Amino acid sequence: MKRLSILLVTGLLVGLLITPSMARKKEEDREMLFEWEEVSQQDWDIKNDSAYRDDKAVMIFEKIYADDKDLQENNFYRTIYRRIRILNEEGRQWADVDVPFLDESQKVLDIKARTILPGGDIIELAQDQIKEKDMVRVEGKRIRQKSFSLPGVTHDCLIEYVIMYELPNVYGIWNIQKNIKLISGEYHWEFFDFIKEKIHFYPSFFNPYGHEVAPQYIWEGLTDNYRVRKLPLEDPEKILFQVNDIAAIDDEPYADFKCVQPARLIYYYGPDCLPAVFWGGLTVFIDRILEYYGKEDKEVMKVVEAFAALPTDEEKIEAAYNWLQQNIRNTSFEEVPELEEQNKKKKFKKKTEMAENIDEIIKHGYGSKIEINFLFYTMLKRMDIEARLALAVDRLDDYFNFKLKFWQFDRTLVVVPDEKGDWTFYSPGEKFLPAAAIPWFDEGETAFINDLNKQKYELPFSPAERNVIKKTYAYTFDDEFEISGTVAMACTGHKARTYRLKIHGEDEAGRGEILKEEIKEILPEAETDSLNFENIENSNDSFRITCRTTYAAVEAQGDRLLFKPCRYLSECENPFLDKKRDHDILFPYAYKMEDSASFELPEGWTVEALPADTVIENPVGRCEVQFVSEGNTVSVKRSFTLNKARCPKTQYSYVRHLFASRQELSDKIIVLKTV
Repeated sequence: MKRLSILLVTGLLVGLLITPSMARKKEEDREMLFEWEEVSQQDWDIKNDSAYRDDKAVMIFEKIYADDKDLQENNFYRTIYRRIRILNEEGRQWADVDVPFLDESQKVLDIKARTILPGGDIIELAQDQIKEKDMVRVEGKRIRQKSFSLPGVTHDCLIEYVIMYELPNVYGIWNIQKNIKLISGEYHWEFFDFIKEKIHFYPSFFNPYGHEVAPQYIWEGLTDNYRVRKLPLEDPEKILFQVNDIAAIDDEPYADFKCVQPARLIYYYGPDCLPAVFWGGLTVFIDRILEYYGKEDKEVMKVVEAFAALPTDEEKIEAAYNWLQQNIRNTSFEEVPELEEQNKKKKFKKKTEMAENIDEIIKHGYGSKIEINFLFYTMLKRMDIEARLALAVDRLDDYFNFKLKFWQFDRTLVVVPDEKGDWTFYSPGEKFLPAAAIPWFDEGETAFINDLNKQKYELPFSPAERNVIKKTYAYTFDDEFEISGTVAMACTGHKARTYRLKIHGEDEAGRGEILKEEIKEILPEAETDSLNFENIENSNDSFRITCRTTYAAVEAQGDRLLFKPCRYLSECENPFLDKKRDHDILFPYAYKMEDSASFELPEGWTVEALPADTVIENPVGRCEVQFVSEGNTVSVKRSFTLNKARCPKTQYSYVRHLFASRQELSDKIIVLKTV
């Protein structure tokens, strides 16, 4: 299951104890033993008729084979086999396949693919047609991607491909629903035989009370329309899950993942106790782990002594937070040469291995994000500040399900309650994250709090005032009506952190290339140069970018010139064109955007007509535009505020009206004329 590797991060957390005699011999070369299934007439009978008239393509089947037999060596294998019927020209996009994977920790062992034409001709994918490239570096991990396009694809053909992975931990999610219909799905799970291997499970994060552990599963997002079968095979170490006639995902912009709940199967190895018992046991166990992990605290006490004279707990918390971000290098976001050298010398390498205790982190001067948060938690405790550990889920991938009995979390947070009973969350282990903030992809989700009295808590959303994007434009018309000038952008909160993380670890040239692409997205019609950026490290101040821009000449019509000034500001698209909405709306975060632009007119021209100032406001947000003419300069001020990140579908009319109004205001025309 995802994030399972964190369960075995150190000797402290070991829950699975295996003697050498139990270990299964690792296969040095694991070939993909595979044969294409026969193509039937039934596959060809799927046509763009009344049953599939709105479909571009249909997935005839998806068959996944999960092999966990080598669990004790952290070797897990997945084979995915899909056959797709292309139904029209637009459906050909399904012949372009991307296969992302985490570099080094995951491997794509083999890929086979072919196109089958209606006449029976078969075109195989050549291995040299499979390309590999870096996608992005996230939290110190490099995500790579293999990509291929099936050859000879027509608007009326079959394509099929098979991909085999080797994974470092269990990936126990089968996302059943696709962006196209799925006629038949099979998931073959060959799990680890706990009884035969006689493995003993002791208390740990994975199994806090030492219960018997066995393969378990749960279905999510299913309705009566799905025909689901669980078929135990003759072999007691295998289970086959089957589904049929799965509708495509209803793909609405900014759909709330919790609301959509695409059909999926979650399977894992977990204890046989009730969920409440599991989470209660985990609460107690985490307390013991944190107590044990922080028992070596001489270095911690030296640090917190410097904060003892501060008058309030709030000042002490902020001082500890800033000290960690300034003095402890974060190995989750950057490479630390000492750690790399240390790992090379180890006979057995564990990338998730933690320091032995809290003091060791301070002595080394580096730690992972979870280590830094553990250290922050201990520092608060040593200053007699009440603190709890919170565990959160990235809402882009998942959400916390209290019914499941396994470690589900992406990250740790430290929570401090106040006298009024309110909770404030901190995470100094998240690089460039300001104090008293949480990453935007955790906002609004249910977190697990290490507190027996209140284990579940809805994480707050940040207000729009904490996520402000200000852009200032100073433009000039030349005699040929070409527009050029400078653009300056300053942003705070989540947007600023996003920029900082994107360029972190890059040299000057690399930063420039990344930010140039960002400016291109903001101002797609502009030619930009002289790019400059500042304040790339200090998360308590605005991140700033400046550049020069040039636009193509505006065409005059006789003695008059009509132009849309907002065309030269950042684009404002309206993604909400549908009249009705089926799902709740979840934006990344609430924000406020302010644009201020001045246009110096060419000699001999003046303003004949300005649009009226306009303000639109409703419960979801506010947009405003103002126009001013002074001398030979015309100015535009535009602002847009999204008050809330999550909006129920009952407020869709407000959302639609707000974004439509923003688009309409951005299309206002100024009329210039010759003097």
